[in-house]
Amino acid sequence: MQQSSAGAVKVGYSSDGTSLAFDLLNALRSGEIISIQGDRVVGEVACAPVRFFNREILLPNGPFVLSLASETPIYPLFIVRTGYRKYKIIAREPILPFRNAASRDVVIADAMQNWARVLEEVVSCYWPQWFAFTPLS
Repeated sequence: MQQSSAGAVKVGYSSDGTSLAFDLLNALRSGEIISIQGDRVVGEVACAPVRFFNREILLPNGPFVLSLASETPIYPLFIVRTGYRKYKIIAREPILPFRNAASRDVVIADAMQNWARVLEEVVSCYWPQWFAFTPLS
């Protein structure tokens, strides 16, 4: 991947430690694009509860903390399979967890619930692609 992208694509993992969060924040502040998986909690990442299909589950809150700190929107993007070697890109309205009169925790919780609603909508249409054989919470 490093060769094919001429170094333009970098991959980091949450297990890389706290420095990854600062690297991602700096990337956002520099106008770069980052991509973070937001539909499941993997490993020891920070998470928070949301309502999802009328159940409380945990989702990663890191993307929302980064968005708030960097004052950049989150662009929900999905790539779903529509057939053999055929895919569809689905983009939804940006989620804007910007500071207002509410507390930081309330702003992040509201943004995460907005994300959960978007995720519900897409999973409802493409549910066979979201098999997860682990507990939701």
